[in-house]
Amino acid sequence: MSVSGPIDPDIEPAEFENADAESLGVGLPTLPRFSVHVALVVFAGGLAGGLARYLVGRAWNTPPRGFPWNTLAVNVSGSFALAVLVVVVEALAHRTHVGPARYLRPALGTGFLGAFTTFSALTLSTDQLMAHGHLVLGLAYLVASVAAGLLAAIAGLRCGRLLGHRWSGSNSVSGPRGVEAR
Repeated sequence: MSVSGPIDPDIEPAEFENADAESLGVGLPTLPRFSVHVALVVFAGGLAGGLARYLVGRAWNTPPRGFPWNTLAVNVSGSFALAVLVVVVEALAHRTHVGPARYLRPALGTGFLGAFTTFSALTLSTDQLMAHGHLVLGLAYLVASVAAGLLAAIAGLRCGRLLGHRWSGSNSVSGPRGVEAR
């Protein structure tokens, strides 16, 4: 069994060079080395994302028995943004050979978008709708959130590939895990 490189682009590629399956302990869980710099950018991104989520909630409040449009909009836009980010970071990592691209996904994906969009807000909104006797609306909100999030992610992947295509000037752009998009 050969190992071609890290699955997670946040892990230093040097950790996997000249490694074989036995030295990596295939089958055993391994953790990447802790990086204070990565932890700090996740913290900063999370702080900004949490603040942005709070501000959206304050500016666009959901009435006690109303439809949680703000949570739906935040989670759908976050799904789109995360998909774009995944493709853009992948393209930047290949062009810059890590460098600043190493911090983009942890800062914006894990930090900002992780704090901005939350599964707990989705479940809380669904629970509140159902607890107030709006069973059908709660279920519709749950299904609509998941479906809209998936569609937004698909659209985000396509937009990210188009951005990568414009940056590279080539006819095809590699998406996540080397999938070609034409």
